[in-house]
Amino acid sequence: MRRLSALLVVALFAGHLTAAAQTPATPQAASDADAAKVTETLTTWLKRAGSDKPEVRLRAWNSLTEGYQQFFLPEGPDSFAFASFTVYSVSDNVTVEPTGHFGVEVNLSGFINPHGLYSMKFLLTPEFKIDDQFTLPKVEIPKDMTATYIRAVTEDGSVRVDHPTFTAQDVTIVRIVNKGTATHTVVVFHLNDGKTVDELATLVAAAQPGTDITSIAVTFGVAMLTTGATGEVGMLADPGTYVLIGITPGDSVLGMYDVFTLK
Repeated sequence: MRRLSALLVVALFAGHLTAAAQTPATPQAASDADAAKVTETLTTWLKRAGSDKPEVRLRAWNSLTEGYQQFFLPEGPDSFAFASFTVYSVSDNVTVEPTGHFGVEVNLSGFINPHGLYSMKFLLTPEFKIDDQFTLPKVEIPKDMTATYIRAVTEDGSVRVDHPTFTAQDVTIVRIVNKGTATHTVVVFHLNDGKTVDELATLVAAAQPGTDITSIAVTFGVAMLTTGATGEVGMLADPGTYVLIGITPGDSVLGMYDVFTLK
C-alpha cells in the first residue's frame, strides 16, 4: 500500500484527473441566456486566474465556491496562482448537469501541468460560481495543431506501449486502455538526460509525500482509469525519452513501466 500511496501523491498533485467512470447521466442543454452567462463568467475567470497581478487573481479566487476554495487551496487566496496557461477554446455548448450545475468544456494547456494539454469540464453553480473541474477522457486537438498518437495498455502487473519510437509533432496524445481488473493510475514522465528508467522507477516506488523527483524526471501527465476504460494524456512534448509507470493495488511499481522515445 505504501507504493500505491506514492503514485497517488503524484496523481493528486496533478489535480482532478481523468476517471472514465466519472461520466454522469445525460445532461440537458442550458437556456441561451444561461449559456451566455456561463461562457462569459468562465472566460473572465480564466483570464483573471492567469493574471500576474495578485489583486486580479483575488477576484478569480472570490469567484470560487467556499467548498472549492478549501479543496483547491486550503491555505487561502495568497497562494492562489497559476503558471502560464493558454486557453484554446471555451465551448458555447453549455449543459445543465444532473447535479444542477452548469457544465462547460474548455480546451487549454498548462493549467494543471506546464507540459499538459487538457480538455476539461468546469462546473458552475446556478449562481454562476465555479464549484469544480475535471479532465475529460478524450483530449481535443487545438485548431491548426498536429498530433502524434501513442497507444498504451495497462493490465494487472504490466504497462506497455505499442511502439518504441515516434516522431514529435505539436501535440503528443498517449491513449491508454485499462485491461486490468482494478483502477489503474498511469503517470507519464520525461526522463532527464543521463538518468535511467530503473532510477526513476526505484525513486517513485519509495516516494513519500514531498519527495522531489525532478533531478531524475519531470511529470508530464497522469491518468486514473477504471477497469475497461480508455483515457488520454495530452502533452506539449519535446523530443526525448518518456516513461509510463503504472500501479494497481497490490502490485509493485518496479514491474509496471514501459518506455518510448520522441524524435
